[in-house]
Amino acid sequence: MQTEQRVVFAHTMEALLDRCARGLTDAQWAELATLGISRAQRLPAYEFSLWCRAIEFVARCRHPEQPIGDAEYNTGLAFIEAYVETFVGRALFAMLRLLGTKRTVHRLTRSFRTGTNFTEVDIREETDSSCQLEFSVVEPRGKMTHAVLARGLELAGVPGLHVDLESLDGEKAYYRLNWSRG
Repeated sequence: MQTEQRVVFAHTMEALLDRCARGLTDAQWAELATLGISRAQRLPAYEFSLWCRAIEFVARCRHPEQPIGDAEYNTGLAFIEAYVETFVGRALFAMLRLLGTKRTVHRLTRSFRTGTNFTEVDIREETDSSCQLEFSVVEPRGKMTHAVLARGLELAGVPGLHVDLESLDGEKAYYRLNWSRG
């Protein structure tokens, strides 16, 4: 049985490249090209491993003074701001703002699936205003996803949100969400 290739869709990579890679030098773009990412020729989808390398590369270029985890988190914040501006992102976030906190949280697999073909999120409710999330696959340090959750759920209207990355287990990551009831 053939396993489906894990891919990140073009609009997701474009949000990373168009906002977060803004200001890269020609030499840095040439280095990205050696990884398989062309400034001029975009693909319909990118292998997950290439996505991970792109995140790390862009984070190191944008925030060379920071430890890589912090750089990836800050790149994730800029990324989600850019993603909200894509056609898919505008539609997704308009809908999420209407749903309310619980329904928004319970749609995380569907929300992340707008950007990939593989993300699964298992949600374990703990209280009326907290839950643990188990992501089936995240980038190696999980910091980009951490930032996307923190800023993305805030942009979706989740009040008083706090997100913690609790642990990584191989490709899996566990996050805890707490929010204000409102």
